[in-house]
Amino acid sequence: MYTQFYGFSEEPFQDTPDPRFLFLTETHKKALNAAIDGINKKKGFLFISGEPGTGKTILIQNLLKGLDKRIKTVSVWHPRITFEDMLKEILLELGRSFADQNKVSLIQQFNDYLTQGLARDENLVIFIEEAHDLRKAVMEELQACLNLQAGNSNRPQIVFIGQAEFENKLNSEKLRPLNQTIRIRCQLQPLTEIEAVNYIEHRLNIVGSSSAKVFTPKAISLICRQAGGIPRTLNLICDNALRYGGQLSEKKIDVPIVKKALDKMYPQESKISYFPTLREKISARRIPYFLLAILCLALVIFLGREYMKSTPEKEGTPPPTRPPALTAKAETPAPEIKTDVSRKYPPSPAFHQEVTAPKPFQPVSVTPSPLPQPKMKSPSYKTIEVEEKDTLSSLCMKYYNFSSPTLMNHIVNFNPQINNPHLILAHDKIKIPEITESSLIIESRDGTFKVYLGTFSKLEYARPYKDESILKGKKVDFIPWEISPQETWYRVVAGKFDNWEEALKVIHHLKQKGILPAFRGHLKK
Repeated sequence: MYTQFYGFSEEPFQDTPDPRFLFLTETHKKALNAAIDGINKKKGFLFISGEPGTGKTILIQNLLKGLDKRIKTVSVWHPRITFEDMLKEILLELGRSFADQNKVSLIQQFNDYLTQGLARDENLVIFIEEAHDLRKAVMEELQACLNLQAGNSNRPQIVFIGQAEFENKLNSEKLRPLNQTIRIRCQLQPLTEIEAVNYIEHRLNIVGSSSAKVFTPKAISLICRQAGGIPRTLNLICDNALRYGGQLSEKKIDVPIVKKALDKMYPQESKISYFPTLREKISARRIPYFLLAILCLALVIFLGREYMKSTPEKEGTPPPTRPPALTAKAETPAPEIKTDVSRKYPPSPAFHQEVTAPKPFQPVSVTPSPLPQPKMKSPSYKTIEVEEKDTLSSLCMKYYNFSSPTLMNHIVNFNPQINNPHLILAHDKIKIPEITESSLIIESRDGTFKVYLGTFSKLEYARPYKDESILKGKKVDFIPWEISPQETWYRVVAGKFDNWEEALKVIHHLKQKGILPAFRGHLKK
């Protein structure tokens, strides 16, 4: 325990929601005030969104303190349950017992409670945590139940708390009425670097210390850059750094100790071996074939030149249509091949062609032929310089109008220097790729194709793709990506498709249905 060594009254960076440590940024204050006002004045349903670790839970705990005393609140913490189980959980929190557990009876008992609450001048607010985990079927039943209360002055209010994926579900045609009832939407943004510095200071002040006593300015700067504005990540880095500092009996945490903590949290070997980027995997498989194609092309050019040298030109005599057979010289060295394996994702099909290894050299006739034309164009990109306040998520919001693991994965694929989507360095230059339908197509070594469906922070979000009719008969792979020892994302790839056009048709179909997270926002021009 380092608390005694540094003179803290308790651990300042525990990763548990504690209202005493609440740090309100401008976006947190706006969200808190809007939510309290919306609930007290019954302005409609609310959705509070934010990336994991941005402080949604601790904000809700503080929100409950600011509500009118006549408001009764219940919380649903397990949204992956059935609608009937959700009703049971709500009724139990309201202190209601139920004998008959069928859905019709449960809805009737819920309506009876609302009617009695109206007589007591009481309002009911239901908080649904991790709302992005709600099944669409449950959301549709919830919508139908609430429609029964339409026009009722004691209609319950619902506060959905979750990640941005919840918006994707709301955008479906069947859930349009539920989407329209959500009048207030608040998004918690990652902290700026200045806010991150103040966040660390705030927590240390509560335990009787200060950042100047514990960290050097350079160490604070490194921690804030690496955390990417996520409070949970700030807690984790600071806590690990203090543990190392305590073990080494260092009264002040400097950059080397912070780096040791980061190495422990994000070991380089696990990031490389566990989940190489898509570009690295494609490049590694294609290098031998690409080099072989270049060798064959160089050999054709060499033989053509030798033939031209050996054939005297005669005025008025056209060149023969088929040159005489040539014999290769064994001592002729192969031309030196240099290639850049860091191509942009996705690679052009021109570099994906299957090449058969040449047999021992036989006399050949040389007939030049054009190289195959690529079917799809590599996506364009713009190069930007990371500012102090930037995170990968904020860059997605800036250039795509939306942030999701899928969009962050696209940027990581284009920038091999980024090993963790939560950690980017100020003043680094990175590429922001254009998102196109073609950029979601992956060519396999056997000439078939796969489609990249998206990247998801939880495996449950990706499983519905298995039920898509257009993917029937295709294999859907869930590829884990270990972001950190505490967090794993999942990439979803489906295939095989016999040709590029078939793969493009599938992507276009899923895009039109609105279930491809890559196209949730629109690229800014």
